[in-house]
Amino acid sequence: MTGTNHASSSPVLTPRQDGDGLSHRELIIGLDVGSTAVKYVVVAPDSMEILCADYHLHETRQPEKVLEVLKEIEARFLLPVEQFRIFVTGSGGATLAPHIGARFVQEVNAVSLAAEALQPDVGSVIELGGRTPRSSSGGRTRGRAASGSSPT
Repeated sequence: MTGTNHASSSPVLTPRQDGDGLSHRELIIGLDVGSTAVKYVVVAPDSMEILCADYHLHETRQPEKVLEVLKEIEARFLLPVEQFRIFVTGSGGATLAPHIGARFVQEVNAVSLAAEALQPDVGSVIELGGRTPRSSSGGRTRGRAASGSSPT
């Protein structure tokens, strides 16, 4: 990932050039609308391959930067908008999700679910970044990791 304030210079990818040789009918966008930056990842749902990821400082203009990022992704993959499933998290995520057709996922839950899926034997996750450190412990509650956020 590279931090930029401008559009990515990455090549345009058509569905058949995405790295796994498959033509995707749908792609997943993970979008983190944070206090200082908008970060994204585009994933092929079948293989879970990361097709691209980047972040952009938004300079307190979250909605404008989210729109710019989504246009960049749409132009790069040459797919109709309805073929993207968008999941959004972060401080600006809940506010913007309904306006971009996205589903909001609370940040600590997103980290816990990812850890369970990608590293099922992990005992704890500590996320340092943004304005609030977060932790998730391996204590299971109905199949999900117990999680919490701390202001310190």
